[in-house]
Amino acid sequence: MSSQSYAIPTSTPKTMSKENRPLANFVPEHWGDVFLSCPSELNMDAKTQVHYEELKQEVRRMLAKAKDIQPSQKLHLIDIVQRLGVAYHFQKEIEDALETIYSDFKDDKNHDLHTTALQFRLLREHGFKVDCDSSITEETFVWSFDDPKIIRASAVICRFMSDITTHKFERLREHIPSAIEIYRKQYEATEQEAYDYLNKKVKEAWQDINQEFLKPTVVPESILTRVLNLARVMDLLYKDEDAYTFVGEAAKTSIQSLFIDPIPI
Repeated sequence: MSSQSYAIPTSTPKTMSKENRPLANFVPEHWGDVFLSCPSELNMDAKTQVHYEELKQEVRRMLAKAKDIQPSQKLHLIDIVQRLGVAYHFQKEIEDALETIYSDFKDDKNHDLHTTALQFRLLREHGFKVDCDSSITEETFVWSFDDPKIIRASAVICRFMSDITTHKFERLREHIPSAIEIYRKQYEATEQEAYDYLNKKVKEAWQDINQEFLKPTVVPESILTRVLNLARVMDLLYKDEDAYTFVGEAAKTSIQSLFIDPIPI
């Protein structure tokens, strides 16, 4: 049996490419290390601790009595507890209440849209098998792929509002042209003329969205609301400032009150 020697392949260093990557001059993070240093538990004095336990027992009693109230009231109570971020204290009570709702589950057409959506979300979140609303049909999918006016309008709002607010910052580094630059080049327009034109298109897009909500609607309103909500988010982030790249005052206040400042008891 002949012996064979196998050479271990060696890698030769490749020439490092001198690629100049565009760098963004982002401002320092507003929050710093505040979320790394937040204590996992609040420091409370003895009096506050007693009041804290009393409130827990009161909420526990409210959830235990949920079997005696209407399903819609149960759902809203559970939703409030979850939104307050204290649901982990009442897992058994919430599961028992949802078990009761699920055992009596029926597609109640008398519920408003919010209650119907809330019932579906809470039951699905906790592992109960419930079907989605009948509005998600094949016709709805066909409609969504047919470039409907409300989706075009939402896309216009998303694209143009972002470009109007961010293009000056993006011009500080190499970046793909925004709608501002494209309009100026195509029509030999000034920057202000480009602003005015795109803002006009955004206004027209909002009018198109409002028109699509006039009854009778082509698809159920619950579907249209999803498209509307996307445009609303962009309006919040880019209406007066680039609150997506830089934390704006409105976002600072919301984050501060939600995650940092304790809820007064």
